[in-house]
Amino acid sequence: MPRIDESRLRDLLAAAAGVAPAELDGWPGRAGWLDRAAAMLTDYVAGVPLGYVLGEIHYLGRAFRSDRRALAVRRYSEPLVRRIVDDFAGEPVRAVEIGCGAAAAICTLAKELTGEFVGTDVVPEALELAEENATRHRAPVRFVVSDLFDALDGRFDVIYANLPRHHPSTPMPEARWEPSVALYDDSAEPFGLLRRFFAEVPDRLTERGRLYLEIPLDPAIADLLPGEPVVDGDGDDFARVITAADARRLPALVDRLTWPEG
Repeated sequence: MPRIDESRLRDLLAAAAGVAPAELDGWPGRAGWLDRAAAMLTDYVAGVPLGYVLGEIHYLGRAFRSDRRALAVRRYSEPLVRRIVDDFAGEPVRAVEIGCGAAAAICTLAKELTGEFVGTDVVPEALELAEENATRHRAPVRFVVSDLFDALDGRFDVIYANLPRHHPSTPMPEARWEPSVALYDDSAEPFGLLRRFFAEVPDRLTERGRLYLEIPLDPAIADLLPGEPVVDGDGDDFARVITAADARRLPALVDRLTWPEG
């Protein structure tokens, strides 16, 4: 799309503020702020994720850097992270985020809870961004390049996972901007990553442990999953809280995972 014209943006902002356009010229911001605002608005209208446009997103009260090394930080998942904090408040935990990207979730947990915190990703560049966010907030998180649980040992009280779960041929607007490896599951079989994850996760949870899983949007898949639904701010069902006992049912679901039709 064509770039939003700076002068028109100036007029719109002035009208919204109820001031004359000339008054914006004396606004005490950094020089060139209107030009930057026009460029940012152009990107946002074109579909660039807000985290990339702004360079950071406030997530549960903390600002996290967000750039194209990882999926853009988005606030829809805040209710799931709040739930983890509530579930384990006052208790030491061993927690891992599988596919942590920029690490907003695991860094938040490390600041709000006590224990051991691990973030994994298959993309080293994503973990560079994660390290920057952890350093920024002095969050005691250890980062590991790992394909699911391959580079991890032991069991966890908290497993948070947001796995790539879209068929490679599915057109997704986000694919224009965000890392395809974080969006698409190009396994040889439908939901190959989720199948492997379901097979492995029961042996990775402690008896008191819980899996906090972001789920495929396809209702046919979501309805198969045990656990307690979690909704985002728009009321959309996007996650499950699954106890260790219920997680033992997950391997039996593997053969029922198929790509949505169409």
